Amino acid sequence: MSSETAYNKRDEAIAIALESTGELIPLDKMVEKIQRDLEKIRSVDSELRKVIHDPKWKPGVLKTQNLSVMDQKEIETSEFKPVSIMQVGDRISVMEFEKPYHPEKLATLLNMRFGLMSEPQYLEQANKVVYRDELSTYYFNPSNGRNCEDTCLAQFSVSVDQFDEQEGNNNQL
Repeated sequence: MSSETAYNKRDEAIAIALESTGELIPLDKMVEKIQRDLEKIRSVDSELRKVIHDPKWKPGVLKTQNLSVMDQKEIETSEFKPVSIMQVGDRISVMEFEKPYHPEKLATLLNMRFGLMSEPQYLEQANKVVYRDELSTYYFNPSNGRNCEDTCLAQFSVSVDQFDEQEGNNNQL
């Protein structure tokens, strides 16, 4: 997903939540908070409307090689169902799960549960929004991948009360 293409705000928030927490499934409450916060930040800083988070990988999508019919049936009837499995080459399959699983965590679980080797479908990250839950802070395009200590486009700390009180003040959050 690049800033030039249409994007789904919820999908952006899901990817940010998964990347920031490392949880298998993002909490709905966190996804809603991130989505709400980004809308408010972008209403204050119009330049950030163009900075759409490009996920590290597509949530819930894994690719694998040599997927047997037995492996496929086990996965399709497991706790991770529903899943759509597409053959994309002679030996390569792409598994797309309905739930937005953290693909690195899911790959580990599938390996432990079924002995299946798989990996996320990694994407290029042109734009990155990093969320640090413990600080309720968002970093837009941080050069070091974690914060704005070196450089970044913008940094915002958000609290619900702060936004509610300062809705009319566009100079600070």
